[in-house]
Amino acid sequence: MREYISQKQERFKNMTSFEKQKLFIGTTCSVLVLYVLRPLITDYVKKAFKEETVHVGLSDEISSQQGNWIQTKNLDKLEEFFKEPESNIQKVAIVGMAGSGRTTLAKRYAMHYEKKMKEQPDRIRTVFFADMRDEDTFLHAYRKLAEDLGVHVPLAAQEEVIIKKVNKKLARRPYWLFVVDNVDAKSYEKLQKFFPNNKKGKILLVTKEKLNGAEPFDMQSNTLSMQEALDIFNLNLGDDHWALKKANNSKRQLASELFYLPLVIKQAAIYLKDAPQDNSFDASIESYVKRLKEVAGISEKVSLRSIDDATRIIKAVHSLSVEECEQKQSESKALLSIIPFLNPYFIDRSILQLWFDKHVGNTSLFNPILDLLESYALIAMDGEDGWEVHSSLQELLIEKAEKQGVKPSETLKELLVFFRNNFKLDMRFADGLNKTKAIENQLETLLRHAEKYELQEELKPYFVHLYNVLGNYYLQSNNFFEARQAFKKSLKLVKVQINHTTAEQICDNLKAHKELPALCAQALHYLGKVYFHTQGLDQAKKYFQKAIDIQEVITTQRDGYDNPNPFDFIVFQRQGKGWALLEGDKDDLLQAEKLYLNLFKQNPSMPAGQRDLFNERYCNIQLSRVYLKLAQQEADKEKKEEYYNKARERLEIGGIEKGVPFQGAIQMMQQYVRSGEICLMLGELYLDKDCPFGDLGKAQDYFEKASQLSKNDLMIGAKSKYYLARLYLEKGLSHQAFKAINESIQLFNKVGGKGLTRIRPKGFYEAVKIKEAFRNDAPLIL
Repeated sequence: MREYISQKQERFKNMTSFEKQKLFIGTTCSVLVLYVLRPLITDYVKKAFKEETVHVGLSDEISSQQGNWIQTKNLDKLEEFFKEPESNIQKVAIVGMAGSGRTTLAKRYAMHYEKKMKEQPDRIRTVFFADMRDEDTFLHAYRKLAEDLGVHVPLAAQEEVIIKKVNKKLARRPYWLFVVDNVDAKSYEKLQKFFPNNKKGKILLVTKEKLNGAEPFDMQSNTLSMQEALDIFNLNLGDDHWALKKANNSKRQLASELFYLPLVIKQAAIYLKDAPQDNSFDASIESYVKRLKEVAGISEKVSLRSIDDATRIIKAVHSLSVEECEQKQSESKALLSIIPFLNPYFIDRSILQLWFDKHVGNTSLFNPILDLLESYALIAMDGEDGWEVHSSLQELLIEKAEKQGVKPSETLKELLVFFRNNFKLDMRFADGLNKTKAIENQLETLLRHAEKYELQEELKPYFVHLYNVLGNYYLQSNNFFEARQAFKKSLKLVKVQINHTTAEQICDNLKAHKELPALCAQALHYLGKVYFHTQGLDQAKKYFQKAIDIQEVITTQRDGYDNPNPFDFIVFQRQGKGWALLEGDKDDLLQAEKLYLNLFKQNPSMPAGQRDLFNERYCNIQLSRVYLKLAQQEADKEKKEEYYNKARERLEIGGIEKGVPFQGAIQMMQQYVRSGEICLMLGELYLDKDCPFGDLGKAQDYFEKASQLSKNDLMIGAKSKYYLARLYLEKGLSHQAFKAINESIQLFNKVGGKGLTRIRPKGFYEAVKIKEAFRNDAPLIL
């Protein structure tokens, strides 16, 4: 036995590095699982019997807001509502108008509850804060809760299944708090099924109307005290303001005139900060109230409190602030013109920047105008790159525009045209992907405005295009649930069902808008890509084919239809049909070869005599994949070698196909955004254990080059680092290997950002296995 082992060791010593690589790669995966995953399995078993405690709390965004809040007695009053016997779920609704401080009170209570739970370490914290302004926003938050609780949420998970699993988790952590903002009677009914079914939790709803079954906490009956109102006024006036300790009685009187509404007290204080010191602050407040009455349309002798509708007071306060901003900087009108139509809860800075650049041109004024609007509390920062506005300001701005003869419907149409022109479906460049993120919160809001002004039919092509763009953004981010929702929204808008409907019928049904059939085909194709990436190959094929069928109808009836992107027909075949064939057996691979060889020829969408280098490169890369797979499946030695050589020709050295010479993809790499992919494929080819011209040195060179060329392509960079780690390990360079595998995992983690339904690439898990082997000193056999 010893002699046998000694012989094996001697033989291993005499192997070339390439022979060692063959031995390593050829070892069965079962050995890898036994050795590498041994510590992971042990750890998993331990956790199975003792689950780790994971607290679920408020977001940092909510926690960061508390510095702007004044403590009020309403928090104590609200807590009294929750002091009933704990045998029943306690459900309280904070009822009040917008601007009454209802949402702030709900957030304060949630923070108070979370703090109280932290003081009781035996209790597991579960604080859930969501917004019901639309169903999708709430569902997104609920899926996030499920994942935070450790519930696996696959793409196809049914709502009922997720709810059942969440409730099962909450049964073991009964002291939960559910807070839901912007609830109305209609959405309240939809919420019922999401409320947990154990008895010790609390439900807090924020609404403008009483809700059946929820104890009302009426903000109108629980207004601010005079002192609380004064504190809010002085907080916004500023600690160093000359009138901080002056005119307190006038300040209290102003708060009373303003219905003790926190929002307008804050705005009034900010407006009055600029009051000149040569006047008494009492006189400035008196003048301000006089102007408010003029705007509200009431007599100077009548109190503002005589107005039945407090929203008129809110709008009057907004109106004076808007007027002041427009007088100080007339260019602010450009931004104020579109704010009414955007999502008030989050407006991406880049949207405002793009609009401002187009309509004003002087980009140096953009930041000063944002500062001006923020200083008057017309907009407020939300995160690093977002802004929020109050819905009452949006209503005021629309009313103001109408009085000036500007039709809101025309502004809305202009805004949709602007979005269509600035957000394209082609996002091969990283900046295009980041730019598109700006619209992810806007489309539902814009669609509601279109319905309000009865423009949904006229603007349908714009919305379908934008939902397709948004869906593709999610798709490229590996967030497949959101991508599927966006593409399904497109198809819902055009009322398309692909079952039992031919391509001709779909085109005929959409002929009122000549570009809609092509946009519909895009939605179908990209929805197919969603299913392709989530193991729904049969479903993917169905969508891919229908998209191609529609494009064929459009191509044969050019006079009847418009094609916004004439390259779609070839893209749908390259990325749809071709991808599906690459997943099949040998017959499918041979069909894929035929398809890509045909597509490699002159692109019919290109002018005669012009080469489409992008198409040639793409087809070459795909053909190399076809030939590599055929080689790996082929038993005949000569045929196998032929396929390997064909793969190299398509990637590296070029060749001749049916008497026509062609270049290798690497020879056409210049200015190709995914040039790293070519080097990655070459590295994989030279690394293949059966490749007759395999060369570990060349493989390493190509992987290193792929990594260098992929600064903006995280996936290729991650895969390159993974392969480099394997090669470094083979050479015994453990330090370089550990560094490369860490970089690989970091890049894999960045792919797709932090989307809820991101599906990690397969290579990520392989990289983690290698890192865990390092961490646990486990033997590593690749």
